[in-house]
Amino acid sequence: MQQFKIFRADPFKYKEEIISLWKNNLPDTPPGRLEWMANNPEGSATWYLAMDQKSQIVVGSVSIMPKRLKLRGETYLVGITGDLMVGKEYRVFGPFLQLLKTVIKDHPRLGFAFLYTFPNRASEKVVLRAGFKKIGLTKRFVKPINSKNKLQKYMHPGLVNAVFPGLNFVLRLLSKETYMKANISVEKITEPKALRESSWMETENQRLTLGEKSPGYIKWRYCQNPLSKFHIYIYKQPTDNLVLGQIIFNIKNNCIHIFDIAFNNLKSFELVLGRFIKDMRKNDYNSISVRILKGSPLNEQFRKFRFFDREEDVPLLFAGDPKLLPTKWLFFDGDRNV
Repeated sequence: MQQFKIFRADPFKYKEEIISLWKNNLPDTPPGRLEWMANNPEGSATWYLAMDQKSQIVVGSVSIMPKRLKLRGETYLVGITGDLMVGKEYRVFGPFLQLLKTVIKDHPRLGFAFLYTFPNRASEKVVLRAGFKKIGLTKRFVKPINSKNKLQKYMHPGLVNAVFPGLNFVLRLLSKETYMKANISVEKITEPKALRESSWMETENQRLTLGEKSPGYIKWRYCQNPLSKFHIYIYKQPTDNLVLGQIIFNIKNNCIHIFDIAFNNLKSFELVLGRFIKDMRKNDYNSISVRILKGSPLNEQFRKFRFFDREEDVPLLFAGDPKLLPTKWLFFDGDRNV
């Protein structure tokens, strides 16, 4: 039986091995992500590697990315477990399980209150066997805002041009934002130094769980992320310059993907989201999507704006003290490790 050494590693000492694992397991990952993970203002990512003791070859990895969460009025440093990769020829020999059990065992010593992760379908059973517990499902909600490109897949171009304006009119007619008249302004952040402190964001319910939203973290998480280009919009009342909220998103395949939303209260949330949808309709984007937790306080709010469940559920798994289980988590894709 093959034996594997599981050890905490300096990722730059094993940079070639990690990049090789990315190429074979997560081929869209740019090498620059390693430096990006090390520059996290909450602390560098912690890496564990698995080495075949006989061949001395690195065959697997797992990372823990630090993040701060506000949970029931207290702030905790937590770890997002990711980059779980094992060479194909070694997957039946156990390093997957050993890597996960090691990070679960070590996380208190590393200073993390708890760990959470998002497994894919292939790894979910192994992650659960290692000791993670399922605490919820994340759901993707999608709002169509332009029918043209979708219709082009099924209809003759000439017919599409005759049909899509009417269908788009119906989409607007059925949408809540169409009937909202809010005098709010939008500031598109083009320089990280323009980011504002998040002290303006005071939720109505202090029991909500919120991810870190300080300017330093947002600058690193979104402005410096090598995986994607992100856009940051800040919404204000023009009369007194009061900040109402913020939306961070990227655009892929002509679709808008919301990664984070911040807001003062639910009224502000509706004003901000409504203005955002109206602005996005002016372009040729196909849809707007967002991933949130099933049971999130925002579920019904997105449904009011005619976001539909795409049934692309991904479980949220937890390891740590059950007393620290997050409740009413305003979770978005920005709370993942990508």
